[in-house]
Amino acid sequence: PQMNFFQGELRKENGRFFVMLGEYPVEISEEKQERLFSCDVQPQAVVLGVRPEHITLENEGIPAVRGVMEMMGSSIHLHMQALGQDVVVVVSGMDDSGHFVDVASEGEQAMLRLHGNAIHLFSAETGENLEFSAKKETISHEQVAESVLSQETVTPSVPDEPDEKAAAETPPAPPTEKKAFHLLRKKK
Repeated sequence: PQMNFFQGELRKENGRFFVMLGEYPVEISEEKQERLFSCDVQPQAVVLGVRPEHITLENEGIPAVRGVMEMMGSSIHLHMQALGQDVVVVVSGMDDSGHFVDVASEGEQAMLRLHGNAIHLFSAETGENLEFSAKKETISHEQVAESVLSQETVTPSVPDEPDEKAAAETPPAPPTEKKAFHLLRKKK
């Protein structure tokens, strides 16, 4: 199943980021905290993405109501309603001792936990992944081509404001034979 997406608010208190989904806070892992700080991310409206297998049923968390359950081999796909939207949760069908897992019945309430090390944060405004959104040193396609042809090392530069009109008018360069071969090899 595809990733679940939630509208939320990235906040920072006492030097730590967290996301508010409605009235429910979602903690963010240390690794992701560091990336957000290194990218100089500011509090803002976000879209939080989380894969169905990274949501667990817990005693506390975001309230959800269970809908349809699908047995999918060794896992169970639970279709739920939480925060006013459909959410898919994938749980193991058996516990560590090989017994079938008892999940909430259809219509019953359950609590969802979104694990802070497995969430993805996107800008609600631009859609950009916030963990990798800082103005980073970039190398233009032309610099790469010149470097390959001359076997020189290219020094990255920090771009000024992007010229969206010029970028839209400039067609992408066709792939080289080497690049096209590489792309074909990846598809196999």
